[in-house]
Amino acid sequence: MKKYLALVLALVMVLSLAACGGSGNKENASTATEAPKQDEAEKSDAEEEKPAEEPKVDFPTKAITLISPYTAGGSNDMTSRIIADAMGDILDCTITVLNVPGAGGSVGAVQAAAEKPDGYTLFMSAAGCISVVPYTSTVSYDIDSFDVIGQATDLAFVLVVPNDFPADNIDEFVEYAKENPGLNYGTPGANSSQEIFMHQLEQYADIELTHVPYGGAADVNAAIMGGHLEVGCLLSTDTVANLADGQYKALGVSSAEQDEVVPDVATFVSQGYDITSTCFTTLVAPAGVDPAVLTILRDAYTEAMASDYVNESFEKMGFPNCYMSAEESEAHMREVTESFKNVIAALNS
Repeated sequence: MKKYLALVLALVMVLSLAACGGSGNKENASTATEAPKQDEAEKSDAEEEKPAEEPKVDFPTKAITLISPYTAGGSNDMTSRIIADAMGDILDCTITVLNVPGAGGSVGAVQAAAEKPDGYTLFMSAAGCISVVPYTSTVSYDIDSFDVIGQATDLAFVLVVPNDFPADNIDEFVEYAKENPGLNYGTPGANSSQEIFMHQLEQYADIELTHVPYGGAADVNAAIMGGHLEVGCLLSTDTVANLADGQYKALGVSSAEQDEVVPDVATFVSQGYDITSTCFTTLVAPAGVDPAVLTILRDAYTEAMASDYVNESFEKMGFPNCYMSAEESEAHMREVTESFKNVIAALNS
């Protein structure tokens, strides 16, 4: 009997030890399986913290077209060609300038806005076609129809007259205009930013002028020098050569401060007329371009505008380099647009 009890006790002890051992192994096994889960969680967190890379795009793979909405030989056209050459070298592709003039630049703007937003169509916009025409005419685009790449130039307007015109400053011009209501003045086209500036002058000085739209700056220059037109309002760059040659005289420039293009011409502000205005020339694309493609275009444009080629070419043409980033350019475009809209609203009231 004692032997039997001893055998039972021994068996119980063996089973107890086995149970304890099994429990310990299970605990260790559980710990072993939980450790990898912690590692995986840390790995997952690290992956979430890592910034997502922008998808790479193969652009450009063919030629790009840059639409200039004015005639060949003008400021917009020449600016377009200089920038097209510089950006083409940077992007290693051909950029062809296509002149699509008409209706104050709106014909080219309509065509550009309707193109596929794939980065292969660019548009050299200007204040007239962007900030004036959509608010004076019925067109299929406005400032929101384009993605901004960057500003190139921002030019002031110069009031020019024949050398024998009976005024040498703005006060004398205003006096003459009041004595001769309906005095004719010419600009490069209807609904141009030059026309809007002249309306500003009319409103500020309380004079009445008659607008005669021409086909371009060259036509206005020829009309003044030929004695067929008494007054012209032109971009500063369109007057430099003729002023230097003494072909006509300038009465004032619309910049807020002394203009670097025509440094010898007094500003309207300095003559007591608190009116300023400029015409931006800004590279844009049809709205909706893939962000990755837009970044490539903006980077190439920034590099081009900082290049020796662009700066030397601009200097030869008498153009100031007024580069602005996309964000700065868009803000400036909207500011100019609101200013012009106010003038147009006053005309229609």
